[in-house]
Amino acid sequence: MRIPELDGVRGLAILLVLVWHFVIVPIQPVAPSFLQPLWVLLGLSWTGVDLFFVLSGFLIGGILLDNRESPVFFKAFYFRRICRIFPIYYFLVFLYFALASFGFGNQNKNLAWLMNNPMPAWSYLTFTQNFLMSHRLSFGCGWLGVTWSLAIEEQFYLLLPFVLYFLPKKRVPFVLICGICMAPLIRGALMYFENPAALAAGFVMMPCRADALLLGVLGAYILRLPGIAETLLINKRRLYLIFSLFLAGVACLAVYSPVFMSPAMNWWGRSWLALFFLLFVLIAVIDTQGFLAKSLRSRVLGGLGNISYGVYLLHQVVFSLTLAFLFPSATRTASVLFLASIVSIVFVIGSASIFYHFVEKPIIRFGHRIKY
Repeated sequence: MRIPELDGVRGLAILLVLVWHFVIVPIQPVAPSFLQPLWVLLGLSWTGVDLFFVLSGFLIGGILLDNRESPVFFKAFYFRRICRIFPIYYFLVFLYFALASFGFGNQNKNLAWLMNNPMPAWSYLTFTQNFLMSHRLSFGCGWLGVTWSLAIEEQFYLLLPFVLYFLPKKRVPFVLICGICMAPLIRGALMYFENPAALAAGFVMMPCRADALLLGVLGAYILRLPGIAETLLINKRRLYLIFSLFLAGVACLAVYSPVFMSPAMNWWGRSWLALFFLLFVLIAVIDTQGFLAKSLRSRVLGGLGNISYGVYLLHQVVFSLTLAFLFPSATRTASVLFLASIVSIVFVIGSASIFYHFVEKPIIRFGHRIKY
């Protein structure tokens, strides 16, 4: 059953990603100083990926928990994931290497970031590029730089079905909590190594980011316990109070330690953000008549959520191509970059919509022919 509030959460997550890559990263360095309060407000917009992790764990974990007894448990899950993830991902991977083989961008310095310094093709084909990104201290070519998060998710979902299928149900929360606690401990331990790759691993490696994904799964498990959803709804004031306390912590992170590889963020900040996002998701699902849930049911956020996968994979490519071909000789002032961002948003939403309706959606429907 589709939950419209969660489509809105997905839309909000991709909106945060767009703000980070289209506003904060390109415009902040050349923006007037009077806009400094805006950068503080939007300084954690990079956490859109963390929200995706929590939401993904919540949705996929819920599906797996609901279908543990299915005779086609593994077949249905992996076939559906392949139909959901592979088509547009491998299309972009093959398109990149095809263009690179013909020297696309070699004569255009504005395309250097987009096309140069890729990870080996085999790493993209096997969803292991995040290992090399950590080792090389680089996201590689801009065309495929964002795929580190897909690598984390695919590695996680390679293991999760086996854990939830073979583990006795009463032991599931214990194992999930152990995994959640291990992630910040691993990140903290890595901080004591002098090698900068260890710090990078805390951002792009699956065990280090498992807390967000597993918290989503734990949230799905908790809501499936008898009477829990009703109890939380009855005590929603307390839930909102806890949410407010976590929001205050997020505000402190935004002011004092917003950098995504800072020691505080690497040690405890990511787990704090993941807990905050889990509370956000739980409130959206439980208090369906509340302001948050009603806002998330907006057609704009829901529509953006439907095409979010395509937007995520395409947005960096579209932005770079927009700058290279529409603003090739312009001085990169804040106003020029802002205009390029607006144009890019139009192009990326249009492109992702076409992909969704004519490629993604039909293939997803094909994948759902296998019923749990």
